[in-house]
Amino acid sequence: MSELVVKFDDKIVVGLNETYVVANVSDYDHYIFVNVEPVDNFTPDIITKFAFEKSVTFVGANLRVSNTRTVNTVNLDFYTISFKNMFLNMHVNDTESLWLDFISEEKLRTFKQLVLTLKPEDNLRGLNKLNNTHYIINMKNFGDKITMTYLRKDIILEPIFEEEEEVKLVEEIVAVELEFSQEQAPLVEEEPIVDEVKVIEEDEVKVIEEESLEEPVVEEESLEEPVVEEESLEEPVVEEESLEEPVVEEESLEEPVKKKRTYNKKKKV
Repeated sequence: MSELVVKFDDKIVVGLNETYVVANVSDYDHYIFVNVEPVDNFTPDIITKFAFEKSVTFVGANLRVSNTRTVNTVNLDFYTISFKNMFLNMHVNDTESLWLDFISEEKLRTFKQLVLTLKPEDNLRGLNKLNNTHYIINMKNFGDKITMTYLRKDIILEPIFEEEEEVKLVEEIVAVELEFSQEQAPLVEEEPIVDEVKVIEEDEVKVIEEESLEEPVVEEESLEEPVVEEESLEEPVVEEESLEEPVVEEESLEEPVKKKRTYNKKKKV
């Protein structure tokens, strides 16, 4: 959070023990306060200073503000649609951080003045949007949070930022508060617990040689392809069977010569 505070002279103190500082600007159409403790006396005081046309909404106790509307949460969309110049005082916790993260800049402009008590480091996204729509006119510590008063930019036509040496940024304020609290707190010297401390003599220290970090030399396997004897692709010589027709002795077709039998005729005596 590194935005500077804009000079705005017309400011008033509101609440118990001058807790809040706001711009003395009127003409609001609605007032919403969220998680504001009654003991702060902010609401009764602000109502007496500004006219809100009897339009006051309290969100707290069993109902919270968030980016979604559920049984236990509201997103204030009804108000950002119905009103255009609202005053919002909100203590930002976990669910309110979601609301601030997801609300659009258009809806933020429906709030003429906002008083937000929060942890800047938990709400960077929302605060960056607020820097586009509003000016910071006051910052003050509030416990472990920061109370920041924003005024819409159309109200301050010619902004004049306070000189750097007069401005305390949020980080610086937190650092100063932390330093102050540490100075106020009594210093307690802790007694050393000797029994639990083991003194190691130099002789007892064993020097452990560091293991070599060199990568072991790994013999690379030969990537050459093994020589494979190519099988002979020549077709085997096959002795061709003789295709000559076998010589067949032709049978003699000549008719056999028949021997004539001779009959000796006996002469009759």
